[in-house]
Amino acid sequence: MELLNLAAPWDRGGVETLAFYEALDRLRQECAEAADVAEQILVGGFSQREIATSTGRSTDWVSRNWRYSHAWLQVHLGRLK
Repeated sequence: MELLNLAAPWDRGGVETLAFYEALDRLRQECAEAADVAEQILVGGFSQREIATSTGRSTDWVSRNWRYSHAWLQVHLGRLK
């Protein structure tokens, strides 16, 4: 599973932008914190450390939410076979 396939999908010939944001909105309904982390990483280009610093959370917390959101998006965007 390539992490970069989700990052900036409109630049890498991946998932269409609309489908990506629709999936992000569905994730936000299920787990807003994970969706926020995913959006900051994939759209904002922030590192996990930067997110931890700006939110006052631990890097472990950010990492857990990133792993969850990344896996969730992979499944819901049909990237896992």
